[in-house]
Amino acid sequence: MTKFALRWRNSVAIGSARASNVSTTAIGQGAKASGSSGTAVGTQANATAGSSAALGQRANATALAAIALGYEAQAKGIW
Repeated sequence: MTKFALRWRNSVAIGSARASNVSTTAIGQGAKASGSSGTAVGTQANATAGSSAALGQRANATALAAIALGYEAQAKGIW
């Protein structure tokens, strides 16, 4: 079963994903986008800061405008 959670306007969540801020996008099982304008794509991808992007399995972007790309990629610094 596909589950999704939308909490804010202009948000998109597909496939057991959670988009929980303005203009966020979360796609994939367990993906979470909680930073404003954040994008999380992939299994358990996580974008938690404004304008951050996490793309890939367990990718994690936790700083403003950070980009984490690839398997278990981490982006924690600003820009």
